[in-house]
Amino acid sequence: MTQEWFPGMAPEVPSATIAEFTAMVEQLFDQRERVEKKKAELSKEQETLTELESKILNTLEANKLDNFRTPRGLVSVTHRFSVKTPKTPEARQEFFNYLRERGLFEDMITVNSQTLNSFFRAEQEAALDRGDVDFKMPGIEEASMVKTLSMRKGK
Repeated sequence: MTQEWFPGMAPEVPSATIAEFTAMVEQLFDQRERVEKKKAELSKEQETLTELESKILNTLEANKLDNFRTPRGLVSVTHRFSVKTPKTPEARQEFFNYLRERGLFEDMITVNSQTLNSFFRAEQEAALDRGDVDFKMPGIEEASMVKTLSMRKGK
C-alpha cells in the first residue's frame, strides 16, 4: 500500500513499542483476513443473485410478460444494445481507419464500451436514413441485444 502526502506535509509517525507495533501488524493481518472472507461471501451472494435474476428473466419470457408487479416492486425485461470492441489487431486497425476517415480518431481512440455503443447506434441510424440497411462498421462485430432484469422498489 502506498500513501501519498501533500507537499510540505510530513506524515505523522506514531510512536509505539515493539509489542504495540507487533499488535498493530497482527491487527492488520486479522483485518485483511476479515475483508477477504467478506469478499468471498459477497461473491457467493452475487452468484446467487445472478442466478435468481436469470431464473426470473427466463420465467418472464416463458410467460410472455414484459414486467411483473409484486408488493415489493416491479421487475421488467429491458433490452440494452451492445457491440464489442475489436478483438484482433486487424479488426482494431480497420476500426481505427474508419475513425480516421471521419476525423474522430483522436476523440474515440480511448473509447469505452458505452461511448462505442452510442457512436455505433448513431452511425447505424444515419446509415438507415441513407437507405443502407446492411450497415457494418469496419472492425466491429455484429451488434447483439442483451437482455437484463430491471428492478424498482415499490412505493
